[in-house]
Amino acid sequence: MTSPTPAVSRPGRSALLGPLAVGAAAVSGAAVLARHDPVGSGWYPQCPLHATTGWWCPGCGATRGMRHLVQGDVVAAVAANALLPLVVVGAALGWLAWWRAARGFPKPAVFDRKGWHAMPYLTQGEFYSEFGSFDVSITLPSNYVVGATGELRDVTEVAWLDSIAGSGDAM
Repeated sequence: MTSPTPAVSRPGRSALLGPLAVGAAAVSGAAVLARHDPVGSGWYPQCPLHATTGWWCPGCGATRGMRHLVQGDVVAAVAANALLPLVVVGAALGWLAWWRAARGFPKPAVFDRKGWHAMPYLTQGEFYSEFGSFDVSITLPSNYVVGATGELRDVTEVAWLDSIAGSGDAM
């Protein structure tokens, strides 16, 4: 098996713009909540449900709960909106996964002409990996159908695909 010459991957800076923008918006929102109390400050728009019924809606509870979380009072945050701390932790973990993916996906090892190379993911955003075009041959029983991306170059396979194109669920 031959592999193309491995290359060093550097994710583009534009891939980091999304996570950075969302992170900046979250920090800015936390700063606003730290500065302006959602209850009674007059800085936030009035909740229509609370204005008409006197009941706090889940959005009001989330806003008050986020203020409590920003201030470090988890018990008060749970009292304002019981699910909020779980949602915040889930969002933070999702953002962290997005950030790591934007920086480049780590691979534990690479196989090239010289064999396997177990190299750790370098936190600076670089890792050793193979990139390029691959020629693949797969031998399977005749009743198996393989789906893949790429370009068909065998005329008989193109004709076979054309013949089954209208069969839909027959496969």
